[in-house]
Amino acid sequence: MKYLKGAFYLLLLAFTFLAGALLFAPWKEAGLYTFEHIRLEAARRGYFITCERMESSGLFRPSYVLSGLEIEGPAARASMAQVKLDIFPASSLVSGRARCRAVFSDALVKYVPGGELKMTSGEFDISAGIEAVAVRDSLVEGDIGMRGDIVFDIREGAVSESTAVIKVPPLINAVLSSPALSRFVEPSGQGEWRIREIEFQSR
Repeated sequence: MKYLKGAFYLLLLAFTFLAGALLFAPWKEAGLYTFEHIRLEAARRGYFITCERMESSGLFRPSYVLSGLEIEGPAARASMAQVKLDIFPASSLVSGRARCRAVFSDALVKYVPGGELKMTSGEFDISAGIEAVAVRDSLVEGDIGMRGDIVFDIREGAVSESTAVIKVPPLINAVLSSPALSRFVEPSGQGEWRIREIEFQSR
């Protein structure tokens, strides 16, 4: 009985610590720090991220709303009117992976030379660890659509798992039809392509 009582007190202590950490965590500061870290890492790789405004809310399940988000790379620029991130601290601690749900609206992608694509909405779950980043339950609608799951292996720098299917306009459909891209995508229907897993060489 005393062992059960001790286990109960340990569980109560752990719960109290977790609740206190979630209740008093400086989520706004943590979000600003994380965004700045991502922005600097992206800049080192030639991608530049800006955001007009970031707001935070919630205690046990914090949320961030990024307004006027822009990502510019060597050949394209993406802008989103609003992106909402719902963070899951408890499941992140249990799984050892950072987990969140992302929802965006009114996205515009401009690419060289003079092309433009619009996405009306998108949502997906993100799970990020040391070895991989997973995007699950994705649903993107617009000129480019996407559904399914995809896992990116960080160490290999390639897709390790995928059920993701993308729907593209005719111009991009013609580009994806190139034999040079058959390693990365395969046809899945009219104007639709499945993102393929990359078979890693044994070490």
